Amino acid sequence: MPHPLEVHLQAGFTGQTVLVDLDGRRLAEVQARTPLQLGLAHRLTAQADAGQTLTISVPARSLVYRYTIGAGDEVVTVNLDDAGLVVGPARERPVYF
Repeated sequence: MPHPLEVHLQAGFTGQTVLVDLDGRRLAEVQARTPLQLGLAHRLTAQADAGQTLTISVPARSLVYRYTIGAGDEVVTVNLDDAGLVVGPARERPVYF
């Protein structure tokens, strides 16, 4: 049964186009920029089932990350660093200031 899933684009984004797909269906195409004071570039919510594939792409850097949604996933965080995309479930709900 589908449940709400939040995707948080967090640190490291400096205006790149980010594509977010769920099982091949485009959920978002955003210009992500992380304000240093906040630590959150963009947040989106979708209905998802465990086992579905969340794909995060940053075309300007030729980066693609495929993440299989787990049964207990409520929030998936996405960070961008020099090595690439770091994607995973949040152990606790992130808080932004």
